Amino acid sequence: MLDLLSVPNFSAACLLLSAVVLVYYKFMGSQKQSDVSKSTKPVKVDKLSLGDPKDVFSSIDSIEGFSWQETKPLQLRPFKQIYHLTMAIENIPMSDLIAVDDTYLERLNLRRKLIEEQGKNVIAANGSVAPAVNEHYIWLTGTYLPKRFPTVFKISEDKTALHNLATLEDIPLQPSPDIEKSLHILSSHVDTEFYFLRHSPERDDKYVLEAYSSCSPSFDQPSKLNCKLADIHVPHVPGYAAKLELSMDRFFSKIPVGRVVKRHNWSINISGTFFSMDTMHLYEGQQTEKLSKDNFDPDRVKVRCERQTLHRLLENQDTIVFSFKTYQYPLRQIKEEGMGEELATAIEGLSKGNVPQMAWYKRAVVWEDVVKEYLRS
Repeated sequence: MLDLLSVPNFSAACLLLSAVVLVYYKFMGSQKQSDVSKSTKPVKVDKLSLGDPKDVFSSIDSIEGFSWQETKPLQLRPFKQIYHLTMAIENIPMSDLIAVDDTYLERLNLRRKLIEEQGKNVIAANGSVAPAVNEHYIWLTGTYLPKRFPTVFKISEDKTALHNLATLEDIPLQPSPDIEKSLHILSSHVDTEFYFLRHSPERDDKYVLEAYSSCSPSFDQPSKLNCKLADIHVPHVPGYAAKLELSMDRFFSKIPVGRVVKRHNWSINISGTFFSMDTMHLYEGQQTEKLSKDNFDPDRVKVRCERQTLHRLLENQDTIVFSFKTYQYPLRQIKEEGMGEELATAIEGLSKGNVPQMAWYKRAVVWEDVVKEYLRS
């Protein structure tokens, strides 16, 4: 999370961001280190040579004839032999922001159940971020969804609602005065998590988490609301303060309106649950027992991958939206694909990179022996 708050989620988005900095500078042209501003204030659109950013948000490519029932989930396998805090990222079109597949209705049912049961654990927002949330809501319902997936979402004839052809429900085109209700609506119809980070001159010119709508957290989300980027990660994410904090602050100040970046991450989820707020990481001082063979089930244990994206809003340019979709693959599936050795090597590589403590943070001490033995058997 970040992976923005965790690895996955918000805290490994830290992985995303440090790598993104490199890609950003490469794209914008060679720039001397002395030219890099230390300010974390957002860069205005008119200082960026990206053309008209409005076109990026309005020119969404439609997937004609799209059938969510016949579209399989993305199969992400971002395994590396050695784990580093800088991971591969790429620029993507705004059209690729959200993915829909044949798990759509199943996941919506799960999301709605979690929203009802978990409350603030999955949705929360400050009143100050209302303009940004409203902008994102209006753009998704009025532009992105009906343009991108015209066979799933259709604007009503009276232009007051977006009809979801899969659930046979209407979505208001205008956001609710209650910000959290608007996030509730989005999270009930879009299988994607959203975090809103807003630039705060009062908080050392840093970005602060002011709203989230996430049904697949891997950390305690309520404790991160109102936290600055650094406070979200320190002290839990190994290596963040020394290796990533400055790069992340610079990247947040520099990412231009109209640019979208994407990355993937992976972890092992021994609980197998979509909502894994307290089972994904180990923190200093925590005690735990190793996973035993008797308690190991290769169908319950999942490889959890997140497809993460990051972009700045068009109108509320002080706000950046970090979003991701969570995919989970049974460990048995990975082995049957013939990727057992590749994943086992990647697990060993967690402790061989520039932050060896990442193996502890990702709870490898709990599951590593049993999982590797299974993958190599």
